[in-house]
Amino acid sequence: MYTSKVRIGGFQEIPRSKLIDQYADSSDGSRFIKFNGHEVHLRENQDKEKPKLLALHGICDSLHTWDPWNKELEKHFHLIRIDLPFFGLTKRNKEVPLTREYFNQFIDDLVKELKLTKFSLLGHSLGAFLSWSYAAYRTDLIDKVVLLAPPGHPQTPPKVISLVATPILKKIFTFWTPKFILKYILKNLFYDISLITNDILNRYYDMLMSEGNREEYADFFVFLIKYAAAEHHEINKIKQPTLILWGEKDLWVPSIKAVPFFQKQIPHARIIVYPNMRHMVQYEKTKETLTELLLFFELPVED
Repeated sequence: MYTSKVRIGGFQEIPRSKLIDQYADSSDGSRFIKFNGHEVHLRENQDKEKPKLLALHGICDSLHTWDPWNKELEKHFHLIRIDLPFFGLTKRNKEVPLTREYFNQFIDDLVKELKLTKFSLLGHSLGAFLSWSYAAYRTDLIDKVVLLAPPGHPQTPPKVISLVATPILKKIFTFWTPKFILKYILKNLFYDISLITNDILNRYYDMLMSEGNREEYADFFVFLIKYAAAEHHEINKIKQPTLILWGEKDLWVPSIKAVPFFQKQIPHARIIVYPNMRHMVQYEKTKETLTELLLFFELPVED
């Protein structure tokens, strides 16, 4: 565990090299791949004969978000999980402009680099948005789609994102980021706050305080504000089998407004909304949600 006054004062950044030592152990399958100026942190199991599943994490998160499901997923899939640009340990090519097409192009380049042909997508939050967006963009490549708390309908971003995107607070955020702010945010993401372990809190904070990451987060928030209220008509191009899992109490992407939108746009999707659950689908009701995923892929479920 990285120990530093950074966790007390919220000023000092953590050298990326130290976090790579801690969170990108090659014995766990971590490696870095370079393409088009990006340096992407990737983790995968090596059973490449199994069906391929590309997992994309949510905003301000990392590939470690899939840890609650990882052991079971690796039994059935060639699981590939990455740190997305702007987050985790991935270093993006800053010369590539951030546009609405940015992530489709990034995933397309990643797929070519990994020589993937047919595969399924699993995404949470931002990663779910990117998953359905890419599935609509490359219908020829995607087998099935699993979306956890997916954005897509026009909405107002969470207040903390809107605030940090303002010029004054953006400067403060990139200079001083005390840990209690992150703890407050996580409490809004989890219904059962007892699930927020010290390991989870420290990982989120370490990634935030990685050198340069606060600026990356803030720049992405500014981008997000521009597109959050946009209409996304391309979503109805998704013809692949689709599973959507949501928490009824989600405060970041409220299901009460989003579910009717997805029902209309992807009428063939199986949508399940869980009571007493918020945004972190893979952490809350882990067994129930994982069971639905396995059944969706017609895989055996252990009692």
